[in-house]
Amino acid sequence: MAVKFFEKLSDNYLELLNDEEDFNVIIKVGELPNTKIFQAHSAILRYRSLYFRNELANINKDKNNIKTLDLKNIPIQQFEIVIKYIYGGVVLLENHNTSFIFELMLVSYEFLFDELAKHLETHLIETESHSHWLLLNFTRIYQKIFQNNKPQELQKWCNDIMVKYPEKIFDSEDFFSLQENALASLISRDDLQMKEVKIWNHVIEWGIAQNPGLLSDPEDWSNENFLALKTTLRNCLPHIRYFQMSSDEIIDNMAVKFFEKLSDNYLELLNDEEDFNVIIKVGELPNTKIFQAHSAILRYRSLYFRNELANINKDKNNIKTLDLKNIPIQQFEIVIKYIYGGVVLLENHNTSFIFELMLVSYEFLFDELAKHLETHLIETESHSHWLLLNFTRIYQKIFQNNKPQELQKWCNDIMVKYPEKIFDSEDFFSLQENALASLISRDDLQMKEVKIWNHVIEWGIAQNPGLLSDPEDWSNENFLALKTTLRNCLPHIRYFQMSSDEFIDNVRPYKKILEKNLWQDIKNKFMSPNRQVSSTILPPRVILTPNLPSRNTDPFSTIINEAHTVEIASWVDRKADTYSVKNNPYEFKLLLRGTRDDFTSDSFWKLCDKQTNLVVVMKVKGTDEILGGYNPIGWDKQTGNYYYKNCNDSFIFSLKNGTIQTSILSRVIKPNNAIFCVASCGPIFGGEGGSCDLVMSDNCDRTCYNYNQKSSYENKIKIPIDYDGATWFSVEEYEVFQINKRP
Repeated sequence: MAVKFFEKLSDNYLELLNDEEDFNVIIKVGELPNTKIFQAHSAILRYRSLYFRNELANINKDKNNIKTLDLKNIPIQQFEIVIKYIYGGVVLLENHNTSFIFELMLVSYEFLFDELAKHLETHLIETESHSHWLLLNFTRIYQKIFQNNKPQELQKWCNDIMVKYPEKIFDSEDFFSLQENALASLISRDDLQMKEVKIWNHVIEWGIAQNPGLLSDPEDWSNENFLALKTTLRNCLPHIRYFQMSSDEIIDNMAVKFFEKLSDNYLELLNDEEDFNVIIKVGELPNTKIFQAHSAILRYRSLYFRNELANINKDKNNIKTLDLKNIPIQQFEIVIKYIYGGVVLLENHNTSFIFELMLVSYEFLFDELAKHLETHLIETESHSHWLLLNFTRIYQKIFQNNKPQELQKWCNDIMVKYPEKIFDSEDFFSLQENALASLISRDDLQMKEVKIWNHVIEWGIAQNPGLLSDPEDWSNENFLALKTTLRNCLPHIRYFQMSSDEFIDNVRPYKKILEKNLWQDIKNKFMSPNRQVSSTILPPRVILTPNLPSRNTDPFSTIINEAHTVEIASWVDRKADTYSVKNNPYEFKLLLRGTRDDFTSDSFWKLCDKQTNLVVVMKVKGTDEILGGYNPIGWDKQTGNYYYKNCNDSFIFSLKNGTIQTSILSRVIKPNNAIFCVASCGPIFGGEGGSCDLVMSDNCDRTCYNYNQKSSYENKIKIPIDYDGATWFSVEEYEVFQINKRP
């Protein structure tokens, strides 16, 4: 996915035209006394124009490292538009007449800007007022477009008229000054409305006019005279029928944009070895990368780099060097392409990478890019699911930066419904103050006010580790420290919405952190509810009435059916006969689904760590096989490499499905090694000497295996064996259920 930010890219590059610091080219346009000086940048000119690349290659720098070009034959007004097209890919035509636009088209072709010139051709033809002017000045236009010979669309447009009214040119005073290619182009047309003999006569007359030394009567010509005429008409004569003788409306109110090529040209600058004057060192040793850049572009595309470069001195080679030690290299590679070309490719990057890219973008003050990434993270289902799985970490980071306000609101919209998610988490005390203040300011926070107060006080005390546990033992300085810490949180507490008992038991011990008039107003309100007070009374929280969820008609699993669940339930209870579907004693609660939650080990541990009574099922890719296992004691993720858990009731299995006619049950035979916990993998059953019975590796959609050596379980559940006694396979889906007895 390529995300494009061309408007700001164009604006930044146009600002370079007024740059007084980094230019290294002077362009003199026009002839005395009507001349104008333009300051430009060789890197941009070379990558935007083959014409300027060729011209600059043949010009030496002066003592100030400046190259000077003289463009005497170019009109100043047209060049002012051309230079803006070069830098910003934008052409404004609204205040210019047709004659000006026509000349601008010719100048564009002279500078080899075919993209611009072809657009101007189409604009002249398809705009009624312009095409009318072309008709009024037809002969002049016809001459000029064939002198240049590039405006082929305009040549065709003119010839389309000429074939209907050929006398318009053949009988004009300017006919004999017509370019040969114009004449050849016209007479080559099958639809030319003129008798062939007349065409022949006009061609001969034109040829003679190009050879003024020829006598009027061909009877008097020498062979050399005929040869001269033949040479002159060499491109016309083949078109004589000897044997036959007897378009886009203008975008944005006349602002025409050529962003794709503009972006491509500027991206090519990143590989420029000639004109760079900035070196950017990204990352920390040993993982570093050097980027070569151009101060003019960095300054006009980024306020961050403008400020940084202003404080850095040039070395003896006129190079400035920036160190960006805390910026990840991969993210900076995307940022530098955004700076130069306004394009961001996200398709091969995961959510974590995009989230960090958003934070880096805000750090570089690229709000345009960062805000787009915020929206992309929120509105893309797979990304928003990852945000939920990593909610606490995300919540911390977005308030440390404090700029991703859309993402802050998205998180708070969730938090107000489930405040315990953060208030009861291990990371609550490390929460940023602005995050806490933002959350408790919400009118729809679903928590009693006294609980909010208690959480705020606990957070404030945690920020002041020197405070004693009992506020009765605090000094005035202690209360002042807490008041200062909570200065942005206390205004959001709804004091007047607490009961008198809640207030006395929970707020009064900390009354010294409240303003005196607020404390007095609260006491007065409790004694006389109708009494007017000077303090602001915030409205009560809007506590939502819970709605019953809609009935879920989706299948509980994409792998197993109800018949499979009762077979597994019978194995759990060690029943000889299988339960009926109606009498299944267990509920299967889905904890994890690979295609929904990811196939990584991180996803498994986040959703299943320390959960008990787990059933794992997996659909083997390319077969009808359904493999799995039951673990009543769960897996525990701990620091260290790995360890085993003892279990007497676990088992692994293969379920009948499709071409698999019989289920296989394999109960544990070595309980000491029944359950294997490895932080870098998903669920593992068995394992003695590395020969595990069933293993789901990290990214298990690509790699799983089972050893058929019956190391910890009694029966083999998968055949054939690949090598080393193992069968390697991948899964197209896997699910983890928690089973619980029905009430």
